[in-house]
Amino acid sequence: MIFVIEENIESESSSSRIHPRVIKMSRAASSLVEKVRPILALYRQILRTHVAVLPEPMKTLGDKYVQAEFRQHLQSAKTTKEHWREFHMQWTTYLSQIRGDAGEVSGELDPEILASLSEDKREQLRLLQEETSKPFLMKAKEEEPAK
Repeated sequence: MIFVIEENIESESSSSRIHPRVIKMSRAASSLVEKVRPILALYRQILRTHVAVLPEPMKTLGDKYVQAEFRQHLQSAKTTKEHWREFHMQWTTYLSQIRGDAGEVSGELDPEILASLSEDKREQLRLLQEETSKPFLMKAKEEEPAK
């Protein structure tokens, strides 16, 4: 973001002065903030929901994953408007699921969505699945009767 501090600049239309502490945001930065605002609001909602509904190991993992995904998409120059719509829609669906708004959720990915993922995204999804399964596997081992 670019902030411009204007001090004692005289207006062309009048001889009035702008207050020295007036801070104006450039039009480009203002436009960028307006475009990113809904995405950042969604990001904050997801993190707050993680705190409210996820157990600690899953919360930490989920927070890191969400942070990496949002950062990657915000920093990418290749992200199109259509991609942003899809990104926002998918994360909004995720938010509804973890809040419990979506009713019963199977946790299974739609085969069409899975088929449309690139190979690196499928690998990332597999690693995520392994990491999220660890707390349940550890708990099952702890509950096994000693032989």
